[in-house]
Amino acid sequence: MMRTLIIFFCTLTAAYATVTSPSEFLGFTPGDDYQLADYETIISYFKKLEQESDRLLLQELGRTTQGRSLYVAVISSPQNLHNRRQIIARQARLARPLGLSAGEAKKLIEQAPVIVSINCSIHPREIGASQMSMELAYRLLSDRSLEIQRLLNKVVLLLMPGQNPDGLDAIVRGYEKNLRAGRTDAPISQPDHPYAGHDLNRDWFMLSQKETRLTVEKVYNVWRPHIVFDLHQMGSNGGRMFLPPYVDPYDPYIDPLLQAGLSALGSAIAMDMTARGLSGIVHNLYFDSFSPSRSYVPYHGGVRVLGEIASARIATPIQVDAADLRGEGDFHPLRRSWRQPLPWSGGRWSLSDIVRYGLEASLALLRHAALDRRQWVVNSFQALKRQATGGPTPDYYIFPSDQHDVYSLYELLSLLRTGLVDIFRTTVPLQLAEGTLPPPVYVIPGQQPYAAYARTLLQQTHYDELAASGSLPYDVTSHYLPGLLGVKMYRFEGYLPDLEYVARVPRPRLTESGPMKGDGLLIDYRSNQAVRAVTRLFKEQAPVFWLRDSIKTTSADVLPAGTLYVDQTSRYHISDLSLNLFYPARALSRPAWRLRPPGIGLFAEQAEADEGWIRFVLEEYGFDYTRLSMEGICDPELAEKFDVIVFPDQSPERLRELLLTPAPAAGARNALDRLQAFVQAGGSLVMINRSCNLLVERWALAVKNMVQDLKAEEYFVPGSLLRMNVAVDHPGGYGLPARLAGFVHHSPVFQSLAPWVETVAVYPDSHLLISGFLRGESRLASGGAAVHVTMGRGRVWLLGLVPQFRSQSHATYKLLFNTLFFSNAEAVEKPE
Repeated sequence: MMRTLIIFFCTLTAAYATVTSPSEFLGFTPGDDYQLADYETIISYFKKLEQESDRLLLQELGRTTQGRSLYVAVISSPQNLHNRRQIIARQARLARPLGLSAGEAKKLIEQAPVIVSINCSIHPREIGASQMSMELAYRLLSDRSLEIQRLLNKVVLLLMPGQNPDGLDAIVRGYEKNLRAGRTDAPISQPDHPYAGHDLNRDWFMLSQKETRLTVEKVYNVWRPHIVFDLHQMGSNGGRMFLPPYVDPYDPYIDPLLQAGLSALGSAIAMDMTARGLSGIVHNLYFDSFSPSRSYVPYHGGVRVLGEIASARIATPIQVDAADLRGEGDFHPLRRSWRQPLPWSGGRWSLSDIVRYGLEASLALLRHAALDRRQWVVNSFQALKRQATGGPTPDYYIFPSDQHDVYSLYELLSLLRTGLVDIFRTTVPLQLAEGTLPPPVYVIPGQQPYAAYARTLLQQTHYDELAASGSLPYDVTSHYLPGLLGVKMYRFEGYLPDLEYVARVPRPRLTESGPMKGDGLLIDYRSNQAVRAVTRLFKEQAPVFWLRDSIKTTSADVLPAGTLYVDQTSRYHISDLSLNLFYPARALSRPAWRLRPPGIGLFAEQAEADEGWIRFVLEEYGFDYTRLSMEGICDPELAEKFDVIVFPDQSPERLRELLLTPAPAAGARNALDRLQAFVQAGGSLVMINRSCNLLVERWALAVKNMVQDLKAEEYFVPGSLLRMNVAVDHPGGYGLPARLAGFVHHSPVFQSLAPWVETVAVYPDSHLLISGFLRGESRLASGGAAVHVTMGRGRVWLLGLVPQFRSQSHATYKLLFNTLFFSNAEAVEKPE
C-alpha cells in the first residue's frame, strides 16, 4: 500500500511540476533576431523536459554521418507513453488488414491513437523549424488545459527536432562566425549535409544516408504514422507559407483516399491559421507529390503534409516590400484568390515569423488530427486493405536470378524489404512468355499492403502523361529502380503457386569454378562488387590487371573485356565479397592493362551537391581521393600529385567564373590553362554532365554539344532514365552491359568531329525514354552520352550524364570508376 502511494505521489508531482520554458533555458526566445540554438543545445533542452514531464519520452535512434546522436521526442499522454509497445503492436496488426476480422479491425481502430510525425529542418538553412520544436514541446507539456489533455490522449506525436544534426550544427557555426565578423547577411559556405547537401530530402527510397535510414527503420516502420508534417522554408518573395493541396501530378500509386484526406487537412490547417490572422497562406502552388524520393509515408498508409515557410536570412531579418513580391502563373501574392484567402502585403520578415507560422501550423495539425482521430486510422486501414486486395487478376513483378550483376538484384530487393514490401521466391521452375526461369526466382505480388511502394519504384512512369498540359517538372522525374540498378525484371498476370516467403533477402555468396591450377584468378568485372575488390587489392599492393579481350573459362562461360586477373593469393582479401571467381587452366598470355592506384583529385571549390555524392560513392567503394580547391588546381606540381581530376556536375557559368579567373602564380593565364597543361603532360580530366560544357566551348576537342543553347521548348530532360548503347570493349565501358539506362539531368549531347574522339555511350536513334520526362527526343537521337578524347599524352572524358546521381544510378557507376582506373593503367603484353 505504501509503495502504491509513493508511486501515485511521484506521478502526481511529475504531472504538476513546473516545465522550464525555452527562453528560461536558452536565455533568449526561439526566433529572436541573430540568436540560434544548435542541435546539442536543443537536445539538452529536450532532456530537461523529459526529466520535468511525464508527457515526453526522448529516444536515441542511432548515430548520424558525423557521429552525433539522432533523437525523436515521443509526446503524448502518460498513459499512451506507458502503453507505447501495445500501440506499436496494434499499428503493426492494422497494417495486415487481410488477416483481421471485421470485429477485430473495429476494436483495434477504436483503441488506436493517431500517430503524427513532425520533422524539423532536414535542410538546415531552413532553420526555423528546429528552433520552433522547443516551443511546440513546451506548449504541449506545460499546457494543462482540458483541450491539450484530450489532444494528447488521442495523438502520439513523434517530434524530430532536427533530422539533420550534422548540417544544423554546421550552419549554426557558420552563421555565428559571420555574426562575430559583423556580416550577418553573408552567405554560409558549409554544406547542408556532409555528403548529400540539399539532396538529403531526396533520399527517401534509396536510404543511402544514415539520417534517412534511421528515420525509416526506427520511426516510420515502427510507429507507422498516419500523418507526417515536414517543415521546410522556401523563397522570400512569394507566399508566406505553402500547405497542400499540391499541384499536379500526384503519384498515381498514392491511394485516392489518402490524397483527399491530405487536401482536407492542408485546408483545415490554413483555415485555423487564417482565423489567427496569419496571412499569405497559399495552396496548390509550387510543389507536387510525385516522387518517393521526397516522401516515404504516402506509400505506407499515411499522408505527407509539406509546410514551406518563407525564409529570412537564417536569423537575420529582411525587408520584403510589396514591390518585391513575385507571382507565378495566375497567382500573385498581393491578390486574394482561392489559393490564398488572406494576402500578405509585405514588410519585415524574420525568424520569429517563421517560428510563429511553424508553431501555429503544427498545433492546428495536431488539433485536427485529434478531432478526426478515428477517420485517420480508418483511412490508413482502408488504403492498405485496398492495396492488399488489388484488382480481379493477381499480378507480379518477376526477378530472375540470371542478372548482369546479381548483387544489384540483392540491393534492389533489400531496399524494397526495408520498405516493408513482401517478397517471395519460387521453389520450382517458372514458365513465362520470356522462357523458363530456374529457381530461385524472386517474386513481388502486386496485391499486398505496401503495393503502392513497390509499384511506384518498379513501374516505368511517363511524367507528361500525368502532369497538367504543358507544365514542366521542378524536380527529377524518374525513380525506376530496375533501370537505376540495372536489374532485369518481368511482369506476370495470373496465379502463381508454390511461392515461399522471404523474410530476409540472402546476400549473394562468392562463387568459384575451375581447376585451381597455376597462380592466376579471374574476377568477373560485371559486378560492382568487383570494383570493391580492386580498391581493396590496391591497399594490399597486390597486382591487378584488366584483360583487354574476352576470355572463355573452363566452364564455357565467356567473360567480356575488362575481366580482372589477379594472383590466387588475392582471394584471401576478397573472399567476403559477392564475386564470381574463375580459375584458368593455364597461365594467361594475352594483352592486358596493369592497374595501379590512381591519384584522384576532386574539384570542390564552392561545391554543389554532386560533389558530395561523388565523395560518398568513392568512399563506399574504397577509393582514396583529395578534394581540390582553386589553389590546388593552380599548383605547379599538379601533374606530379594526381593522375586524374574529376569535375562534378556544376553550373557551367559558375565553373567558367572560377576557372577563367587570372592565376599568374600558376605560370599560366588562368586555371583552365593549368588544367590543359596537366592533360597535355599525361593527366586525365573527367567532366561530369554540365561541367562538360566549358571544355567543349573553350578547348579544341573536336566535340560539339548538339543541344547547346536550345530553349526548354526544344529540349528538356530534368532527370530521366534514357536508353544508351555502350562500347563494352572500350576501357570506359568495361563491365557494363551493351544496353543500359542512363540518368540524364539537363545534360549535354555530343557529336564527335574527329577520329580521336571515341564514343563510349551513345543514344539509339529512337525510343529513348525509359522512365521520366523527355522533350526533344530527336535532338538526342544517335548522339553521344559519354566520349573519350585523346589530348597530347593525356585524355579528357566527357560524361554527358550523372553516372552516380544521388548514389541511385548504380548501373552506370562504372562509367565513372573506369575513368579513374584507366588514368593510371599501363598496357602490357600479358599479366605477370
